[in-house]
Formats: sequence, C-alpha cells, structure tokens
Amino acid sequence: DDRGVLWVGTKGEGIYLFSENPKTRELTLVKNITQSNGLNSDFVFKICKGTDEYWIGTDGEGLNYYDPAKEKIFTLSAPNPVAHNHTPRLNLSSVYAILPDSNTLWIGTNGYGMFRLDIDKSTRPYKIKSYKQYVYTNEPSCISNNNIFSIIRDDSAHLWIATRGGGLNRFHIQDETFESYRFSNDNKKSISSDDVLCLHKDHEGFLWAGTSMGLNKLVKNERGNAAFIRINESSGMPNNTIHGILEDSRHHLWISTNNGLAQLIRHGEQISNIISYFKEDGLQNNEFSDGAYYASPTSRNLYFGGISGFNRFNPSEIKEYTYMPTLWLDAFFVDNIARKVSDYLHKGKLTFSYGNKSFSFKFIPIDYVSGEKCEIAYILEDFQKDWINLGTSNTLVFTNIPKGTYLLKVKCSNANKIWSDNYFTIPVKINPPWWASNVAYAAYLFLFVLIIWLINRFMKYRFKVKEELKLKEMEQQKNEEIHEAKLRFFTNIAHEFSNSLTLIYAPCEQILRHPVTESIKKYVNTIKLNSERMQKLIQQLIEFRKAETGHLKIIVEKVDIVEIVKYALDLFLEMLEEKKISYTLICDPETIVWQTDRDSIEKIIINLLSNAVKYTPTEENIHISVKIAGNKLAMQVTNTGIGIKKEYQESIFDRFEVLNRFEKQVSVGLQSRSGIGLALCKSLVDILSGSIRVESDGISFTSFIVHIPELEFTSLSEESVYASGRILPSSYITGIEEKSIDSGNTPQTLSRKDITILVVEDDREIRSMLKDILGERYTILEAENGMKALEIVDSHSPTLIISDIIMPELDGVELVKKLKSQEQTAHIPIILLSSKNSIENQIEGIEVGADAYINKPFHPRHLMALIENMLRRMKTILDYADSPYVAMESFEGKIIHKEDYELMLHVTKIIADNIDNDELSVEFIAREIAISKMQLYRKIKEITDRTPMEYIRSVRLKHVEKLLITTNKTISEIMYMSGFNNKAYFHREFLKKYKITPKEYRLKNQERP
Repeated sequence: DDRGVLWVGTKGEGIYLFSENPKTRELTLVKNITQSNGLNSDFVFKICKGTDEYWIGTDGEGLNYYDPAKEKIFTLSAPNPVAHNHTPRLNLSSVYAILPDSNTLWIGTNGYGMFRLDIDKSTRPYKIKSYKQYVYTNEPSCISNNNIFSIIRDDSAHLWIATRGGGLNRFHIQDETFESYRFSNDNKKSISSDDVLCLHKDHEGFLWAGTSMGLNKLVKNERGNAAFIRINESSGMPNNTIHGILEDSRHHLWISTNNGLAQLIRHGEQISNIISYFKEDGLQNNEFSDGAYYASPTSRNLYFGGISGFNRFNPSEIKEYTYMPTLWLDAFFVDNIARKVSDYLHKGKLTFSYGNKSFSFKFIPIDYVSGEKCEIAYILEDFQKDWINLGTSNTLVFTNIPKGTYLLKVKCSNANKIWSDNYFTIPVKINPPWWASNVAYAAYLFLFVLIIWLINRFMKYRFKVKEELKLKEMEQQKNEEIHEAKLRFFTNIAHEFSNSLTLIYAPCEQILRHPVTESIKKYVNTIKLNSERMQKLIQQLIEFRKAETGHLKIIVEKVDIVEIVKYALDLFLEMLEEKKISYTLICDPETIVWQTDRDSIEKIIINLLSNAVKYTPTEENIHISVKIAGNKLAMQVTNTGIGIKKEYQESIFDRFEVLNRFEKQVSVGLQSRSGIGLALCKSLVDILSGSIRVESDGISFTSFIVHIPELEFTSLSEESVYASGRILPSSYITGIEEKSIDSGNTPQTLSRKDITILVVEDDREIRSMLKDILGERYTILEAENGMKALEIVDSHSPTLIISDIIMPELDGVELVKKLKSQEQTAHIPIILLSSKNSIENQIEGIEVGADAYINKPFHPRHLMALIENMLRRMKTILDYADSPYVAMESFEGKIIHKEDYELMLHVTKIIADNIDNDELSVEFIAREIAISKMQLYRKIKEITDRTPMEYIRSVRLKHVEKLLITTNKTISEIMYMSGFNNKAYFHREFLKKYKITPKEYRLKNQERP
C-alpha cells in the first residue's frame, strides 16, 4: 500500500500485513486482520486498491473496505431492494473480482454474475446508492456464465470478463451488452477452453487469457476477426492450468501454473523462449492459486501465491543462466544389449549388419547444477529431414533403419533452453542383407532367365487348361440354365394347377354333401385323393424353388423335436397299418428342445417318413432315432426290405438329376414320385447349416441321417414363443385324407339375401363356382380384379369380401391395403383366397389387414363356416352396441361410447365450421367445448389413435377431397379454403395419405363412371 505494507489474503486466516526491511529485504508480520477485526469472513479472495480505500472481497460474506484514515474495516451495506425498486435482492456473497472505477465498482462473483455498484462516499461508512446485476439469461447479448474470476478494463467503453465455464466476455458499458468468445472443436483459432481463470493486458494492448487448457493471446486474423494464439505444454509450458499472468519491466510475461512458474521471453510480438522454474529453484511449491498474483509498480517486485505460501522476486535481479553443457556418451545398445562402441567401429563408422533390428545411445549433458533441465535434440542425416527434440529424455533409439550411410548429429541445450552450436557426430553405416549383395544379384539374373523360360512353358500349359475349364464352365452354366428353366416352368405350372385343383376339389366336396351311390362316392373320393396328392407335389415344387433361389425365410425358435416326430408318425399310422409295417422310435433324451426353424424341421421329418413308408415293403420295419450328438441334433430314418444301389446314392439329392427324373416320369405318365421331396429335404438341411446323407447296402436296408446345429435367434425369432404342437398342412402328406367336418359342429345356416358378398377373382370359373356355393344363402357381387372391386365397393357397400391375391391391375394385397386405409370401408371383413400358401404369404396377408387367409384348393364347408362365424361376430358386436346395457356408437369403423361419439361429432363440427380459420388449433377447440387441452388430447388420441392436430389435418384433407371432386376450383383455392397456408406442406400431406398428387386425384376421380 502507500506505506509500503504488503497485504496478503488467505483462505481461512484473514489478511496478513507485512512490512519490509529496506536493507535486509526481510518481511516482518505487522498485523493479522480477521473477523474479530471487522472482516466479514476469514476467506479472502480479492484485495484491490481504490481511490482512498482498499476493497476486500470474501468468500460467502460479501464485500469489505479498509479506510486508511480511520484504520478500520467497514462492511459495504446494500440498499433496500423495495425502496430502490431493484430485483433480485443484492447478493455479494462470493466476491472473486473487483474493478474500481471512481465511485463505481465492478464486482465479479462466483455463481451470481457481475454487479455494477454506484458508491456514495459522502457518508461514513460508504453506502450503495444503486446497483445492477448482470446474469446469464440465455439471451444472445447476456453474459455467458455467472462464475466470474477476473475483470479488467479494455478501454473507457469496454471491460474484459473471465468466466469459469462460459469463456471470455467483452462488456459494452454504454449499451450494457456482452459478446462472448467460446471454445470450438472446429475452430483452431478459438480460445483453448471456456474455463478462463485470469486476464492480463500487456503494454502493447494485447489481451492474454489464462485457462485450464493453456495460455491464449487475442489477435486479429486476416479478415479482422478475433483469433487466439494458443500456448500450452506442447509449446514448452510446464502446465496447462494458468492461475496468474504478470508482465515485468522488460515486458516478459510470468505465468503461474499448477506445476511451476513460466517465464515467456519476448522479442517484439514473438515468444523466443519459455523458461520454467520449479520448487527446487526456490518456489514455495509447484502449485499456485487462483487470483494470487501482483506486480508492484514501485519496487517492480512480482508476487505469486500458492498452496504453501508466496514468492517475491524482482525479475531484473534473476541472472541468466549462460553455462553451456557438453554431451557425454554414457551407454550404447544393440538389440537392447549393452555393447562397446569399439566393437562396431569399422573404418571410422559405426557399422551394423542388416540383422541388427535396433541400436540406441544414451547421452548425459555435463551440468552439475541444472543438468535435469537440459534438453537433447538429434538428426540422422539422409534419413531424417528435421531435428527431433527429446526434451529432458536422454536416450536415442533407432529401429529398422534401411541400408545406407548416415551421419548422426546430437546437440543439447542449457537449463534456459539455449541450444549449443557444437554437435556430437557419429557416422553410421547399415550393411545390406545377403540377398542384396553382388553375388545375389548375379544369381537373380540367372533365376530371371530361368523363370522367363518356365513362364513360357507354363503359359502354354495354362492356355490349354483354361480352354478345358471354359468348356466345363459352359457346360455347367448350360446345366444351370436348363435346371432353372425347368424349375421355373414346373413352378409356374404348379401355380396354374392350384386354380384347376380348386375347381376339382371344391366340387368333389359339394357332391359328397348330397346323397350319392357308393360307386359315385368311390370315384369322387378317388378324384379328391389324387387332387390332394397333386397339391402336395405343387407345394413341394414351390418350396423347392424358394429354397433354390434363396427366398425361403426361416424363423428361429425353441422347437420340441420329439413332439413333432411323434405327431408326424401319427399322421402315417393308417398307412403303416395298411401295409403291416412295424416301427420303433428311440429318443435320447425323451424331450429335445432345439433352436431352429420349426417349419423346415417339420418338412424334413415328414418327407423322410413319407419316403420310408412308400418304399418299405409289406411286413417290414421302419426305425426312427432322434438324439443329440455333440452339439448337433441327429435324426435317422431307416427302413428294411429294400435298398438303394450304390450308383444311385450319389445322385439321390442332386437337384439336376431330380428334375430330370421328374421330367422323364411326367413324359411317360408315371406317378410323380420323383424324389423332389428328398431334394427339398437337402435344400432345407443346407439352409439350416446341417448335413444329410444316405447309407444303404443296396439290397436290404436304406438309412437317411440328418445332423442339424442350433441356430442363433434373429430379431424376428426373438418375438417367437415356444409352443408345443402345431397343425401340419394336410396337403404335405400323400395318402392321408382330410378329416370331414362334423356336421354337428357346423354353424347354423344364416341364410340372408340382405347380406352381400363381393367375390374378387380373375379366374371366371372359380368365380362362378364360388357364386354357386355361396349364392344359395347370400347376394353375390363379382369383380375380375382389384380396380373393379373398388368401384363396386363404392357403389354397393358389401357386407363381406372374398378376394384372390394374384390379379391384374390391382392385386389382392393392395386391395386390402386400400380398403383398410379408408374410414368408410375399414370395417368390412376380408377373406384372402390364394394359391400362395407359404407361411410368409399368409403373414403378409394378415399384416396388411385381411381378417382370414385360406389356401387353394379349399374346403367349401371350411369357407362357409368361416363366413358364418365372421357374420355372427359382426352381429354380436352390433347387438351389444344396441343393447340397453351399453350406449355405444360406431365412429370411423370403431365401436365407442355414445358420449365419446357425441364429443367427436362436436369436435368434427367445430373443425368443419372453422375449416379456413387461421386460429383453429387444439386450444381453440378445447375452449369451444369447455374442456382442458390435455383432456381433449387424451380423448381424441384414445378414440382415433391420432393426435388432435393429426385429426384436424385429416378433416381438412377430407374437405380437400370433396372439393376436388365436386367443384372446378383451382387446387390453390381449395388449399386455402381448407385451411392450408403452406403449399409444400399441403402437397406432402396429401401425397402421404392418398399416394398421388391432388391433380392426379382429381383426374382419376373425374374419369371414374
């Protein structure tokens, strides 16, 4: 202070006052100011000289000032916030920064932002006339953080403010706005961290900011914008956490850090050297404290405080360390083993063989005072372009240096990082390997000529082999094409046969429903049985093609293998008894649950059993074995009495031979037991990553052995649930008749001509047959494709729809999607009737909205029972809705309570009445019907499964749809009349719902009759 007394603030012990002896320069404790002497708190974070006083900032207890005239500590009292009309209440609990400005104080706090205090000094003690608080409010021009560690003046109109977490702020005093400078990963010229701890403005006006990630100098870039030069550990700083910045009389900077004190030697704007000082150089400790730094303007002493006291020094009295050490080679290593240099010297060079993978040197700078601060740098000329600085490390390591001659230069610096001009030089030579010697090159020439000769011979031979392989590939490709063509042909024929089989199978069932003679019944049953056999062959062909083309999907789940085998055996019991075939089943263990695809396992087991039953002679045996062998499921089906010749065993699973045999048998009219079942088994086993083989002596027995590993669950299979038992498709088993439906369980006939059923089928004969079957009870409408069906639905509103899938113009799946997506038709039950009878096709049909899926050929009574059940369920729901026990209504195809129905009618009317009102919103509707916005949202979501805004949009789109059909107004006029103001949004939402543009929708509906 003015008396030469040093003020030292501490964290917990108040303020210590020291006087200095001018001769000895020793400090003597004068006084210790604590709470007992008037301080608000013994934790002092800031001491600052004002005009006639000293300001003291404390942690948690606000602001004090010391009056030298009265030699007394005073507390600065705050005004009444109500009387001064200030909010919030003044809170100066943690003061970290103070900037006096005449009768104004700028205060930085920890957590409460920045304050401007206008002081009334005409009274004693001082009072605050007025104040203003600046806090973070998320506004663009507000302060970026409320934790302030330093405030300094930039010029008369601006302040610089350091925040912890909010970067650097520049405050415009006149308009009271802030601009912030924040850290950015994408901008290397931004400040190095948002954690700014201290600030300093040097003699040239440049701002220096100390952060927790290094020192920053604020400059202007080429475009005149603010840019920061970063100085950190990679630049030579002892540590990146900066606590204080001071400038000495020579304009060098002194920086206190978390690990030592740094001196930045500057020449103009450039930093020529960074010298670090540590505890061993006389520092109180390597770690310094926030805010504890001061430069005396009179004595030119610098003061830095840390965790173990403080340091005081005059930079001009610190002598420059000029001693330049010499280098001493202390150790030499080859392949990590210590060696003598003389052992490797040859003609004045350190010479290494190519087998020496590494060599290293250890140097010691000869400086007994500050040797640990000396740095070493080196360059291996002709191998490296730049000097490599090792810092204080003293070991040079070289690995895998290529052959050649090099010159190693090593130099060192003194403790002040001044580099010596003298180099330690070592010539180095790396010998080539033996394969790069002159003798080796001669051998290479000889080998080269020999190789050319051999290559010429090889090329001739290779050309010959290539031609042979090409012929084989062409033959293989031709076989593949023939195989694919046959498979495609038979599959297409199979699909065509499905419709024909429907026209055979269904009439058979109709005939058998009426009294007929035994001979006619016998013939009809024969026709029916053979249609079932034909359907099995069709199904196998389709499955075989899917497996061959990679389109067969599998669903991994836990499957009870033993239960499937037992169930499959039950299906063949009648045939086994007819042929007097005995069988044995051995399961070890008795229950085997396996992770695999259920459908594929079923088909494999049934085809193997079917093959065994067919080819086992009367009164012979079938043996089935199921067990776990290692980590695989092993299944074996063996039949006695007949074998397979060895020459046929290799081709029994061959897909080419299977189709060839099938083609030959069909051409001569033989029964189509062609081996497609075994080929399908092979394809399914391959898909399950398993193996299948056949063993036979060619005379008395044949055995098929299958090994299948467990599969991992897929995302689809994780949803599958293990269930015991499953009904297998009867069309997959030859010779097993479908059990007739018990007439006692047939639903009661609901013969009502007021019920209209729409039959959608492109095959005229099947359409006619369905009309004959259903026409006795219901009114039948017909459509040959999906587009025609849509027209009939619009004009007649059928009670129920039966549709094929494969049709021209619009198929059955797309028809279901369109009907189920429209509110006026979503309630109509739909039955899909198709020859596409895989489980994937059935799942697809049900997922798009079909109520049932029946495979062709179908059982007429099955279809009738399903229709009657659907109609009865519809009637039950409607009767329940009309009963006196409930008050229900139908809204958009959904049965809801009458009160909800009336609410939705009211909501719909409000939307319709205000369709073009810009103020139409959820709040508007809620206000009109006098309920809360949240309750309205919950109700509409519960009833329609849409949000209120989605429902408003759907009503507006319906209004658009109506105007497009019934008026000639332009699309823009219709858009605005329906409450849409954004053309892009309108077209996007219309396209999302109707799948076509408004213009296309109008043209399409105008063309419709």
